[in-house]
Order: sequence, then C-alpha cells, then structure tokens
Amino acid sequence: TPPRTISVSGQAEVAVAADEAVVALAVETVAARAGAAVTENAERSTRVAAAVKALLGPRDRVETTGYALHPRYEHE
Repeated sequence: TPPRTISVSGQAEVAVAADEAVVALAVETVAARAGAAVTENAERSTRVAAAVKALLGPRDRVETTGYALHPRYEHE
C-alpha cells in the first residue's frame, strides 16, 4: 500500500483596532522637607492625571501604580 500523505498550507492576515495602550509617566519633586515634597508631588500628579483623563474616553482609566519617597543627601 502506498503511504498516505496530507499536505496543508495557508496564509492569513487579520487587522483589528488596538484596545489597550500602556503609558508610563513619572512626576518627580525635590524639596527641603519630605512633607513639602509629598504635598507638591500630590498636586502635580493630580494635574497630570487630570490632563491625561481629559484626552481619554469615558470608559478609559488612569491608574497610579507606584509611589516612592527617597531622601537626597548632599555632602560638602
């Protein structure tokens, strides 16, 4: 009996609209006191988030995914 063979080949292309975008932003504030830096950074971050939200649709979202406070030491 001759060997049985099945051969298949094909090609396809699909185009769809993007439904997700990930954008990373950072707001950095330097101040003499940690409390002042936290307050100023919160105000700046709120303004950035509001500006981004104004560009988005009603079902889109903006999230804060991280927050850090680090001391900066200056040596003379």
